[in-house]
Amino acid sequence: MRKKSASGWSEIEQEWSGGGTLTVASGDSETWSVETVVGYITESATLNSGAYSAAINVPNPNGDDWITCLAVFGLR
Repeated sequence: MRKKSASGWSEIEQEWSGGGTLTVASGDSETWSVETVVGYITESATLNSGAYSAAINVPNPNGDDWITCLAVFGLR
């Protein structure tokens, strides 16, 4: 997770990270709230109004590498 400021994008300080895997079957979906995701990396972050970005890495179905999916969103 990153937050945009006048000086650019900065990471929300990560206190820990998960090592789990979630497999979603073709045609199914999974949802998370912003608060849940931030809570997984730090309990002390305060989400104020502004622009944020979040990234999730997924296995490349056509190779051995990974693809990063990026979401940019705003909170008001």
